[in-house]
Amino acid sequence: SLLFLPGDYRMAGLILMPVLSRWAMVYAISAYPYARKPPGLGQIFKDQASWLQLTIATLIALAASVVLMKLLGLALIAGIWLILIMMALFLKRRLGGLTGDTYGAINEVIEVCVLILVPLLHGGYS
Repeated sequence: SLLFLPGDYRMAGLILMPVLSRWAMVYAISAYPYARKPPGLGQIFKDQASWLQLTIATLIALAASVVLMKLLGLALIAGIWLILIMMALFLKRRLGGLTGDTYGAINEVIEVCVLILVPLLHGGYS
């Protein structure tokens, strides 16, 4: 529930939830191979991905996290990144890469993880 977000970080959590989940998708699209044969709609995103876009997305995610949560924002991004790496590696091993469906799954899982990690990083109290 959103009520578990600490009061002083509630707005930050609600803003960072979509920001970090979209950053995670950009990272996954850029860093991992595409798996589906024949290509699906996710291939369009993979073909458009570049390291410049990943760099820009990362800078935006870092800036938003630090502005909204100071040093806890850096810890939040580190935690999200670790979860993202574990999930993407698992999917890559199972499927041989990622697909449009896995990009969407990463988005949803990371949104929930932000809502879990913000109270944990804050100390679990509001």
